[in-house]
Amino acid sequence: MSEATVDDIFNQMVDEFKANKNKPKIIEMMTAYCSKETTTPQQIYDLKKMLEVDFSKKVGCKYCYAKTPVDYGCDLREIFYDRNNTLIQGGQALLDIFNTKKLPDMWHIMTDIDDTLYPNNEHGTYIAGSDSSWKQKTPYPGIRLFYNLFYQHLPVNSRYTTILSATPGCFKNDKLVDENGLLHNILQSYGFIQGIEGKGEILSHVTTMASNCIGQYCDRIQEKIPFIKQAKSSVPSMLGLSHMPTNVQSELSDLFKLFGNTKFDRFKQYVSIFPEYKILFIGDNGQGDVLAGKKMLEFTDRCHVFIHKVSEDGVNFKTVPEESLNIPRLNFFKNYYDVALKFKELDIFNLGETAEVKNEIVQQLKLEDNSKFANLYSIRGGKSSRKTIKKVRKNRSTRKIRKYKSKSTKKYRK
Repeated sequence: MSEATVDDIFNQMVDEFKANKNKPKIIEMMTAYCSKETTTPQQIYDLKKMLEVDFSKKVGCKYCYAKTPVDYGCDLREIFYDRNNTLIQGGQALLDIFNTKKLPDMWHIMTDIDDTLYPNNEHGTYIAGSDSSWKQKTPYPGIRLFYNLFYQHLPVNSRYTTILSATPGCFKNDKLVDENGLLHNILQSYGFIQGIEGKGEILSHVTTMASNCIGQYCDRIQEKIPFIKQAKSSVPSMLGLSHMPTNVQSELSDLFKLFGNTKFDRFKQYVSIFPEYKILFIGDNGQGDVLAGKKMLEFTDRCHVFIHKVSEDGVNFKTVPEESLNIPRLNFFKNYYDVALKFKELDIFNLGETAEVKNEIVQQLKLEDNSKFANLYSIRGGKSSRKTIKKVRKNRSTRKIRKYKSKSTKKYRK
């Protein structure tokens, strides 16, 4: 009788979940397979990757119940950890196997979505994003090439990214299906780790989100419609809100802390499942990613953090907190050429690849023909390398001619 393949085990786990939603049983099935002497680290890795990228879609995972059970969840991380972040029965023994039978170290990107892959200040709530430095819901300049080049440095079956998002679980399927193809267009293949799942936690911030949305909308149109400024104060009472927050950023800070802490908890769980990964976390400074990133760096030295600086007014980038400027492995960037340069320092990219990302961004800016974007995404280094080389050569030739003339003049005088 032939040995079961990775595909066989995966399909058995899918059938088991559909029938019983029994995660301890799935852990048991996976442990039996991974503990065999004949099962290789590559096979274990391939199974983990399939569970991360494909399992939720295969089992038709849905979270929008009146009350989602605490032990419910249907991706690789949630097979191990329940909704209270407690390790499932039998989980630690399987994690120990993962640590013993792992592949050699490899880089892996975990990324936020809004204001990190593309700007999204939809509805003005700040819950999606707040960046105005590029066209809304359009991939940032150079980002697709950036990912293509990064994947070329990975084994073929490891060429995917993990999204670490604040998106609630009830919207997870929409992100996985990705009807518009926006995420797949950038990342090609990806796993998805959702954010807060407790509906009570989300609902507790609805007033803040609604107030901010109204405030943002009224601010935008009051210049054109003068009486809207007066109406603005009456809108909260129309919605049953007691007051309009005077400082939106302060009102949202608790929510952003929740986002950041949740992402950090998910990160810790994820690296316990993939001990072979050295994580490159990419986020933005519009919400809780800086908090999450700093905690990641404190937790492990197998991580580097890259934070996109958001421009809420389309002119200036948000300032970076001074206490975050000198933290090792915490990097702030304006464009993906900045990230490519850091990847070169880590020996991930070479000089030619960083130049490719730079040229791609320059070309996209030329196509936009928009000075605002060009100023925000200006590339460090000034003129192109070819022009610089020509200028250097010309200067060298000029210096030689001058030197020769000087010597000749001295001889003639003598």
